[in-house]
Amino acid sequence: MARILTPEEISQGHIPDSSAPYHAARYIVEHAIIEGESYGVASGMVFGSVAMGTADRLSDVDVLFTYGSTQARTALPLIGRVIRKASVQYDVPIEELAYAEGTLTPRHRGIDPFLAGHWAEIERRYPEQWCFRSPLKDWVYDVSASGEQADGVRTIILRYLTTKMDIYGYGMMKQDRPDYRKMQKALELPRSLGRKMLALINADDDFHMRASFEKDWTQSETRRWLASLGAPARPALVQFDHLIHSRAYYDECLTDVLEGAISVEQYGGWLRDNYFSCCSAAYGVCSFCRALLEAPEEDA
Repeated sequence: MARILTPEEISQGHIPDSSAPYHAARYIVEHAIIEGESYGVASGMVFGSVAMGTADRLSDVDVLFTYGSTQARTALPLIGRVIRKASVQYDVPIEELAYAEGTLTPRHRGIDPFLAGHWAEIERRYPEQWCFRSPLKDWVYDVSASGEQADGVRTIILRYLTTKMDIYGYGMMKQDRPDYRKMQKALELPRSLGRKMLALINADDDFHMRASFEKDWTQSETRRWLASLGAPARPALVQFDHLIHSRAYYDECLTDVLEGAISVEQYGGWLRDNYFSCCSAAYGVCSFCRALLEAPEEDA
């Protein structure tokens, strides 16, 4: 889920095509990864929903690049140009990650076990369709996380939670002018946060592979984990459920308005009516998880 379509976009017929993320990804593969080799792009990989074949009209495109350590001046401008052109031409948000060759490791800041396992699985499954010149050729990842690795993951997730709380807190102050990008982030939280929390409390390889490709499983397992914490987690569990149900209802509303079953005004009214509650619920879930991770080990 890359974004929420605004009522204005729907009224103006500015509706992305469901195949657009795949066309944009193939454009990037051809012009930034394959042709980019002569500019210093060492390797590249399309990952996320496009690589998994689950992208829809609201999906973005996720791309990983590595570039020669002495070729940043040619590689990075090319990547930027291709990304901008693909985003405009296909009307798709694109999220890119670029690392100097030799610096990409599982302990790199911002890489949690879910993402590490997901990249490894994409490289294994799609070596010719979405992965080129092996971005992970020097990758060494031990999913049986040591205590040091687990502490690193905890730090990454705490940083993630703090950032999300800032986003949702700011969104809650904008009831008069809803920021639907923040609402979208709230609706996708059960899956995105769920992967990270489960990565911290699970260490087996099968978990990482499964969490990479089964979003509904990840969401349900996260809910099961929250429920297992008992009474202290009950408010967060209620908020978590609210986000799950709101996400499902948004998908229904979008389908209905695009098919003409409801008016654009009704669609916009649902967004406005549910904006604050979604931001508030996401803030509450993040706040609970952060408090849990910050607690002394014997209390957590």
